[in-house]
Amino acid sequence: VTPNLWRKALWTTLIAAALWGVLFAVVQLGLIPLDVFAAGDR
Repeated sequence: VTPNLWRKALWTTLIAAALWGVLFAVVQLGLIPLDVFAAGDR
């Protein structure tokens, strides 16, 4: 496995984790009500 693939995988994981962290924080702060997601499921 080349170092480039490891680096790319690491960055992808970090970015994904950061996006999930931001989304979780926004939901916790109540900036986006969970009703929006619930309504989308119906």
